[in-house]
Amino acid sequence: MSIPIQLEYLDLSQLRQISRGERSRSLRYLHQFQELIPSRLDLLESARQQEDRKGIRQVVHQMRPQLQFFGVSSFLPDLPRLETEYETLDWEYLNEFIQRLQVVLGKALEELARVVQFLHDNPDHPNV
Repeated sequence: MSIPIQLEYLDLSQLRQISRGERSRSLRYLHQFQELIPSRLDLLESARQQEDRKGIRQVVHQMRPQLQFFGVSSFLPDLPRLETEYETLDWEYLNEFIQRLQVVLGKALEELARVVQFLHDNPDHPNV
């Protein structure tokens, strides 16, 4: 049974599959996303401000598994391109990509917070 929350930016199907119905396991992954992504967004913004292409690539590479796991990468089809062409991509394009990534992840984090809140408020609900 899925949670009764409309999700636009997150896809929890992999979480359901991996957690196998274990709420504590699902919550652990959800909390991990909540903790890791904001700090990585800060690192990404710092690298962007310093025009550090290698730093941008490293942060994106670190975030990619979480983005894929939670389905967020579907909103960012050029994510793999950023990892491979970071040295040659137009700086304006990189800035636009980072801004789009920040917006998408901000919305994904809002959805994730609603999911976590729902699970905490409804301890009898089976899982995500």
